[in-house]
Amino acid sequence: MGTLRWFFAAGILGLWLCGQTLAQQIASPSLQQPSSVQPTGLVSQDYLTFAPQPDASGAPPAPGNQPAVKPEAPGNAEAKEEPKEEEKKEDEEKKEDEDKGFKLFNGPWLECHRIDIRGWLDQGITWNPNDPVDRFNGPVGYNDRANEYQMNQLYWIIERVTKTDECNPMDVGGRVDFLYGTDRRYADAIGLDTEWGNRFYGLAMPQMYADVAINNLVLRGGHFLAPCGYESVMAPENFFYSHSYSFLYGEPTTLSGGSAIYKFNDQWSANLGLDTGWNDWVDVSHKLNYMGGFNWTSKDQKQTLAWEMFIGDQLPNVDSNRTHYCLVFTQKLGKKWQYVLENNVGYEENANVLPNGNRTHGDWVGLSNYLIYTINDKWSLGFRYEWFDDDDGTVVAAVGPPPVSAVPSHYNALTWGLNYKPNKNVVLRSEMRYDHSTAPVFENGTIPTRDQYLWAFDAIVRF
Repeated sequence: MGTLRWFFAAGILGLWLCGQTLAQQIASPSLQQPSSVQPTGLVSQDYLTFAPQPDASGAPPAPGNQPAVKPEAPGNAEAKEEPKEEEKKEDEEKKEDEDKGFKLFNGPWLECHRIDIRGWLDQGITWNPNDPVDRFNGPVGYNDRANEYQMNQLYWIIERVTKTDECNPMDVGGRVDFLYGTDRRYADAIGLDTEWGNRFYGLAMPQMYADVAINNLVLRGGHFLAPCGYESVMAPENFFYSHSYSFLYGEPTTLSGGSAIYKFNDQWSANLGLDTGWNDWVDVSHKLNYMGGFNWTSKDQKQTLAWEMFIGDQLPNVDSNRTHYCLVFTQKLGKKWQYVLENNVGYEENANVLPNGNRTHGDWVGLSNYLIYTINDKWSLGFRYEWFDDDDGTVVAAVGPPPVSAVPSHYNALTWGLNYKPNKNVVLRSEMRYDHSTAPVFENGTIPTRDQYLWAFDAIVRF
């Protein structure tokens, strides 16, 4: 797979250089699209100017009450109106800047070439009253360290989102992500990141891809986040500090390969692709894997549905075909409530090794429920309940010291969270979590236990 890696790297560099040339030829005003693995629509605003209204009485003022005013030339009248219009524009620009928040890297050159450089710092602490000796919170992640500070993410993004229209039917873009911190262990890709860090802290590249857009079709090649699931590697996109078992173990985090994404209209889009396997940069199984799915949004944007399927071998020298699907449904409940349902189902042949050396299949099922209540533009409440079945011990494994192996078990997890956003750049998150397992996968000191309580707090600062 060395040739494949060089092919990806050369292709990304070539497409990026082509993108710079194409960007200089684009005459239409620049418009930054949202950055997401799944295609989304754009929302524009119309600004209306209202003329002064007549006096409420409808009658002209009496001549005796009207002060004597010398008529002004039209030029003077226009001169008086100009400052008002300028003040309005300044106020609008100031309001737009406040809404966007502070950006460390911003300027005319970047805007002209539609290049966005952004990032954030996420750090926090998790209190575990069981006080495990090895300081690991069992299979809970990304906040897996008990009773100590974690710098989870120092995250950087360099991105150029493709934009096409009638005048410019083709465009080139790409994206590179850098993640330094304890979370990099969950975003590692075999053959790309594993040699870049130590036991806890290190560097990972969750994404490194190039895009070629032709009208409503986007062709993507490289290393990218898997287009599935409600939660994300990127901290600001999650309501909770901790993550569900489904996200951690039941679905792929990153993929390496290529995909085609087509947007039919504002409601429907679909994707198809080939990849090297879950969380792999090199093809461990030496067999291509397949993925495909669709996204749907209702016309009133109150419901969304995303479905994705993955098929392919994951293990070297073993026929271990893995079939997995992920479904996410969101529903807006009024103006302040939102409900999310995620379902994961997976099956893998020859996944588990029996004591006699023979292999048997493994399967897992996850069901996650989220309920988010937005109190106002600064405060919001969240609740998550998850049930995850890994009774074959196929996918769930703690991230503590070796030897580490999956344990057959059923998991139930309840999480309550509170978010506070003092401004556009800062998010403070606090949560309480209770986990129960049918197998003793947690630790109370040095004693295995089936229950665990956690209280966690973290802060995200965007730049």
